[in-house]
Amino acid sequence: MNHPFDDFLSHHWHDQKRDRRIFRYGLVLVGLVVITTFSAFATTMTHWRSVFQNQHAVTAKWEDAQQRVHGYLKSERTLRKKLEEAKTISVLLDVVPKSLLLSELTSVLPEQAFMNSIRIDSRTRTNENGVSIPFDKVQISGEATDDATVSLFVESLMKSSCFENVSLQYSQQKQGGIARGFAISMVVESKRANMLAEVHP
Repeated sequence: MNHPFDDFLSHHWHDQKRDRRIFRYGLVLVGLVVITTFSAFATTMTHWRSVFQNQHAVTAKWEDAQQRVHGYLKSERTLRKKLEEAKTISVLLDVVPKSLLLSELTSVLPEQAFMNSIRIDSRTRTNENGVSIPFDKVQISGEATDDATVSLFVESLMKSSCFENVSLQYSQQKQGGIARGFAISMVVESKRANMLAEVHP
């Protein structure tokens, strides 16, 4: 309902009043839009900041995991290298001390014979169960007065509990004399080495 005095006002005044009202409503609407937009922008920025922080944390954890994996692989390579070195060293170690072998050899050596050289090679071989068995291969050379003395030495080595696979390589007369040179090979296994170590503590 219009005010009674409104009829005395000009139509132009009424238009201006309406325009001012519309302008105020427009300002309020624009203000609401700006506030809403700013709020949404602030929320979005907060979300992206959180995503960035999470991404940074994930990146740091990933780099840390990569370093740990690299360290693990390096440690594994080092361990494998040490195991290979230990395996190589174990092959080179004497199955039985050379002093005990020498003592056993000289104990069965006949009086009419003597040894010129002794060669001991540490080796391994695989048994029927696939287990590596260490053993020493012994090769000796020497001289004896005759074939009977050489045969006696070979028989004594065969009877020894420490040696096996005893084999006479050769027995021949030395040039310019009656002495005979000979060479004998044999094997000392770990179980026999233990027996020898028990006999010679």
